[in-house]
Amino acid sequence: MTYSAAAPANWAETSAATPAPSLPHPTSAPGSSKPWKPPGFEPRAIGDTIALVNCPFHSLALRHTELVCGMNLGLLTGLLEGLAATDVTARLEPAPEHCCVRLHLS
Repeated sequence: MTYSAAAPANWAETSAATPAPSLPHPTSAPGSSKPWKPPGFEPRAIGDTIALVNCPFHSLALRHTELVCGMNLGLLTGLLEGLAATDVTARLEPAPEHCCVRLHLS
């Protein structure tokens, strides 16, 4: 299996066009009043960051941590790029009981 860097961006374009449940700021899509919620990650605003308190791939991540965390980072980076969210960055920041990626507001 090969990884395509275009895959997250393609998914992001599709996801950005799909309505999401309402969430309070700062989890709204940057530059938009539309709510944004990456599927399955359960985002929670904490100061100027958004912690993803659930990893939808947790059981797989237990066995293949580097692969899954890298995939999550690529997926969320592609989603942010697809949304043209220049004021938000995705970073690897593993923490117990959270996804390995945290979103930072600039």
